[in-house]
Amino acid sequence: MFIHLKLKSIYSLLEGAIFPKDLAKKCLEFNMPAVGISDRGNLFGALEFSEIIADHGVQPIIGCQLPINLDVIAESSSDNLKNAFMVFIAKNEKGYSNLINLSSEFYLNESNKINGLALEKITDRSDGLICLSGGVEGPINRLYGDKKEKLAGKLTERLIKIFGDRFYLELNRHPSEEGRKEKTADIEELVLRCADFYNIPLVATNDVYFLNQ
Repeated sequence: MFIHLKLKSIYSLLEGAIFPKDLAKKCLEFNMPAVGISDRGNLFGALEFSEIIADHGVQPIIGCQLPINLDVIAESSSDNLKNAFMVFIAKNEKGYSNLINLSSEFYLNESNKINGLALEKITDRSDGLICLSGGVEGPINRLYGDKKEKLAGKLTERLIKIFGDRFYLELNRHPSEEGRKEKTADIEELVLRCADFYNIPLVATNDVYFLNQ
């Protein structure tokens, strides 16, 4: 059974179109025991989502997709690295508290919306959080796409140090034009090698914005 971890609800403003009540019914239809949302940059829907999903006997998983500032990793600035997003999922009550703090820090500080959250902020609030690398939107994939394999390794090591066994490399395959598809396959191969080299677990996600195709 596939458990979604990266759904975008109506609270992913101007992106998501999934209503919690409709999602709960869909989970029952497909016998899904759990489901996760990771709205972009906010936790506005966390309470409503949790209550409705739990009332239908499905385990709610709360996450948030946040941009990361790579200034301490990157040797030079790159437009491709700006607003590289990673997913943070609350593992327990402490993690949920830290996720609220990170979400608030991002949302209330205008500079974070331009530059992303500093790794130091994330380090300070990492307890109880599971971190997904972000897949095609994430910094590791983008560094590989820019042929910066050493920097990708450096960032990977930093994230392992912060999250330990709560860090996962994320794979997602989405339809795209042939040129991008070929490049994505090349990057995925590098991600798989990275997972093998550092013994990092993999997680497959779909970046879902709509309830039905």
